[in-house]
Amino acid sequence: MLIALIFAPLTSLVSRTITKWMKGDQYDASVTIHQYSESISNILDMDRLASIAVGIMLEAMQIERGFLFLVDAERQADGRKTYKLRSARSPEERQMVAVELDESGPVASHFIREQKPLLQYDLDLLPAFRNSSSFERDWFAQLHTEVYIPIFAKKQWIGLLAFGSKLSGNRYTREDLSVLSAHANQTAVALENARLVDNLMRLNQELRQARRTLEKNNQELQRIDQAKSDFISIASHELRTPLTVIKGYTEMLMDDPKMDTNLKAMMRGIHDGTLRLHEVMDSMFDIAQLDARSLKPHLQPVDLAHLIREVCLEYSKPLMQREQSLSIDLPSLPLVKADAHLLKKLFHHLIRNAVKFTPDKGRIYISGHHIPAIINLPNGGVEVVVSDTGVGVDPNLREIIFTKFYQPGELGKHSTSKTRFKGGGAGLGLALSKGIVEAHGGRIWVESPGYDEVHFPGDQFHIILPLTKLENNESQRTGEELRVEVTRVAAG
Repeated sequence: MLIALIFAPLTSLVSRTITKWMKGDQYDASVTIHQYSESISNILDMDRLASIAVGIMLEAMQIERGFLFLVDAERQADGRKTYKLRSARSPEERQMVAVELDESGPVASHFIREQKPLLQYDLDLLPAFRNSSSFERDWFAQLHTEVYIPIFAKKQWIGLLAFGSKLSGNRYTREDLSVLSAHANQTAVALENARLVDNLMRLNQELRQARRTLEKNNQELQRIDQAKSDFISIASHELRTPLTVIKGYTEMLMDDPKMDTNLKAMMRGIHDGTLRLHEVMDSMFDIAQLDARSLKPHLQPVDLAHLIREVCLEYSKPLMQREQSLSIDLPSLPLVKADAHLLKKLFHHLIRNAVKFTPDKGRIYISGHHIPAIINLPNGGVEVVVSDTGVGVDPNLREIIFTKFYQPGELGKHSTSKTRFKGGGAGLGLALSKGIVEAHGGRIWVESPGYDEVHFPGDQFHIILPLTKLENNESQRTGEELRVEVTRVAAG
């Protein structure tokens, strides 16, 4: 009886041990796959997907450890394609250094070509993998895993499952690898969806960071622009007084009949330079007023045809020197209530620009017409167009040219002249023109096919000035009709 009591349990234990050793690890593959599919199908969070996907397999197949890696395909500058593997699970696992596998390398080419699991045993011993770089071999070795299962979606390698040894100590069988491959296929759709969400979240985070940086840069630019405006205001105020003194004394000396002829010529040069500086300071002063929103036009009825004719006649000499023609074709236009002094500055800048950026023997044309009442112009308006056959304007710069200190082309190659071809300047003319037009409630813009110093496509600057509402019993007054060639009028 004693022998029977001891031998029967011992026989049962030995039988179970032998049966387990003979049959290997027991699990129901279909149940495991079904459970796995249900568990991960609706997961969009990458951390949770990685945790559940790996956790189910560890528990079902009694595996020691496992990882889920995301695979990002990247095209290098030299044309090579690489695959970057980065962990998708817990923060401590993300501290692992990512690895980049070259497309032509033995490991990446195996996964892409075969799309089958790879054992660490094969990676260590097969001749096909001996050409792997030491960094790749060390990276896989430090995982302490035994099998790697690639995840493909739409024929693209998007992930990699890595599992360690079994708790039983048994090796992975073909059936085990088939089950793991089936799980990888089930993971593909969920992983692709989670990657999209993860990429979207990272993109949103990058956009928020970029927005914060942009706001900071905008604040810095506003501070710099304010400092620049303050400098312009101070400089224009401080320099106007000494320039006025120089201008006055040079004029007095030039009027002295006893002064030597050579000295008079020198004084005339000083006087011309002073006038040029004074003009620049006036523009800077006007810009400072625009920045401070203190430029207030003194409105009075203005005949645009008469005003434009006066401005154009001042350019008769440079027009003849450059052999350019300037035509004015203006019908009888309604008088606009505007500041005549500011409008003269406006057309001075526009005509000077036309002269400077039009080649010799080029043509400048000024036209205009009356605009009837529309939504944006309830009382109607007047449009004046200054056209030329010059170098034109790049369509991408149609707004930038109206900013302060903008200079087309390379600044160092500009000649300093008011009317010489592509002559330089302070870069304030168009900015001031825009400010003057907008101070009158109008609009200014440029149209041009593009910038070309060979074929000269030309450009057209459009200026719209609104008409004011007529008072009781007040009739709309109109100006003179003007159709002339300025150079011919000057010569006559």
